[in-house]
Amino acid sequence: MPMVAHRSDYPNNVPARLVDALEKAGSERELSRCRGVNILYVSQLLGKGIEPTDRTSKGQTVRVKLFLPRTKRQKTPKPEEWCGQKQIRKAIRKMVKNTKQSILKRHE
Repeated sequence: MPMVAHRSDYPNNVPARLVDALEKAGSERELSRCRGVNILYVSQLLGKGIEPTDRTSKGQTVRVKLFLPRTKRQKTPKPEEWCGQKQIRKAIRKMVKNTKQSILKRHE
């Protein structure tokens, strides 16, 4: 009986289309032949979640063949919180709530 792999068996960054292609191909070797990439890239992505580089044209081509975006997304830094920001947000939420309640009372 063949072993069936589920989406949850792979790291989070593995595209679902790649898992589907793996199921159709039957093995990692066959998948690498079908997609035209080195088996190293396939096994690293499926096993450890290590993506090919996006800094070279060859790496970008491999990424596209493995259903990954051509370039990795740059993480946007979270804006720094300034002094008293939480209290101000809390006060604004309270004012919004009070405003909504007063509008509802007028329409009753």
